[in-house]
Amino acid sequence: MTIVVTIDQADPITARRNVMGGLMRATPGVAGLAREDLEPELEVTLTAANGVGSYTWTLIDAPTSPNVDADSAAVLSATTGAAVTITPDFVGTYYGSVTDGKTTTEWSFYAGPPLGNIAGGEYFPRRVPAFREALAHNVPDAIDAAGNRKGWSREWRRWFAAIGNINARLIDLAASVGPRRVWAVALGPVDLGAAPPVDPAFYDDVDFDNDYTMLNLQTNPAENGIYLKMGAVWLQQYLFSDLPTGVQILVLQGTVYRGTQWQWTGVALKQFAWV
Repeated sequence: MTIVVTIDQADPITARRNVMGGLMRATPGVAGLAREDLEPELEVTLTAANGVGSYTWTLIDAPTSPNVDADSAAVLSATTGAAVTITPDFVGTYYGSVTDGKTTTEWSFYAGPPLGNIAGGEYFPRRVPAFREALAHNVPDAIDAAGNRKGWSREWRRWFAAIGNINARLIDLAASVGPRRVWAVALGPVDLGAAPPVDPAFYDDVDFDNDYTMLNLQTNPAENGIYLKMGAVWLQQYLFSDLPTGVQILVLQGTVYRGTQWQWTGVALKQFAWV
């Protein structure tokens, strides 16, 4: 018989995550299906069934660090047994196999923030397929409700769709008088009636005039948007509420938020990429 693997998050009843203000709860796994709803740094249990005799487990691939300068240190708790555990340390795909000496089954799961729903205008984050991954990541999707039958190719198609949509939805700041910089001030509020404080948490230097600043979480939600800062005057360029759903904002400079990406969902501003 074919070996099936069930993937469960440690303590699925109480393990929660808070991603961009929304609570999510892990649910029990389904035998034979990969997963995309798990949390980094919480133990994951892999349980094999339907095999004959003893099981041998192998971890084939795991993610790298966000800057791609270190491999994951996650390891299987054992190489034999009906069940083993692994604690994902980095966001990404964990992929391996289990065999009983006669048949071999591959398993796969993604741990990290919820993946973007392209149909809903949310393009990122996206999953990076694992090394040697083929059909193991069979998470149910809009095409295959019983489980993706085409493996990594479908996720790569989502990547292409996301990139294509982003090119059409990035806010163009090319008309900036100064450098094309955006600072994300996500803590709010900022007094728009005066020059902002020169706070190293938000600014790299004191020369922020003629640069764009993104204000979020203002006391008055109508003030949330992108401003051109000129001396003591804040000139509002974009109101988030006026932007098309799915618009992407890339922060080009700043001490805290440099390199982060944000998306307007039509209701709120969500950060979907971190430095």
